[in-house]
Amino acid sequence: MDGILILDKEKNMSSFQAVSRVRYALGEKKAGHTGTLDPNATGVLPILLGKATRLAPFVVDSEKEYIADFKFGIRTDTLDIWGEVKDTCDNSFVTKELVIETLKKFEGKINQIPPMYSAISKDGVRLYQLARKGQEIERPSREVEIFELSLIFFDEKEKTARIKVLCGKGTYIRSLIDDIGEKIGCFATMTDLRRTKNCGFSIENAVELKDVSEEKLISPEKFLEKYPRVDIFGFGAKLIKSGQEVKLTKYFKDCDEGFVRLYENGFLGLGVIRRENEEKLLKAYLIFEV
Repeated sequence: MDGILILDKEKNMSSFQAVSRVRYALGEKKAGHTGTLDPNATGVLPILLGKATRLAPFVVDSEKEYIADFKFGIRTDTLDIWGEVKDTCDNSFVTKELVIETLKKFEGKINQIPPMYSAISKDGVRLYQLARKGQEIERPSREVEIFELSLIFFDEKEKTARIKVLCGKGTYIRSLIDDIGEKIGCFATMTDLRRTKNCGFSIENAVELKDVSEEKLISPEKFLEKYPRVDIFGFGAKLIKSGQEVKLTKYFKDCDEGFVRLYENGFLGLGVIRRENEEKLLKAYLIFEV
């Protein structure tokens, strides 16, 4: 079974557990996800199945969109509401106008320090493993990009807010919220996180775990439709399917270098064209049907 499932991951489940549940539901041994979600976060989690796991490099992990809730006045060790409260402060001075003005300062390229409770490795050890032992180490800041950051609502009484974030890869929303609080002068802690876009897929395309079925899969052909089509025939097709590289004849002179969809009486797989001197050569990258 080859394809991509866009899962709407539920809470209290790791991304690894989500993949295992999907694999069991579909009876497919080979599966993997792109773009990890924390156990308490929900939303878009693309899962690749079968030979489609080799398409991971093509599931471009660029822009992501999140809807995040947070509360002013507290800070936890995990920077979210599921951690242990470490600090509190007066939040009475925080206003909607102040939040809106502060959010503007975080759009564009910013430097961010990853949280200790994260999957980043240091000398082969995950940071969250060190954090669980009570250890905290220095983490270098990293440049991330916030394309859009807007306030959805602000509760003046409860001092809670909801924001929409469109960001690049490597952005930690918990850290972003913590930094927003620092800029305002009042601790801020994330209370909910939902990813609504990831790797070009949106929440509208996602299915809940209870509704997972083979019919919900995006086929490799559909996923790769942005690449040009090349039809192969006869002996040349046999060579390509056996993993050999073949010269393109004059009939393919208009083909550009790069990835192409291969067809032989139907969708076959993904190929790649390269140039060597004055010749163009075609080789299979991934064959789905033989």
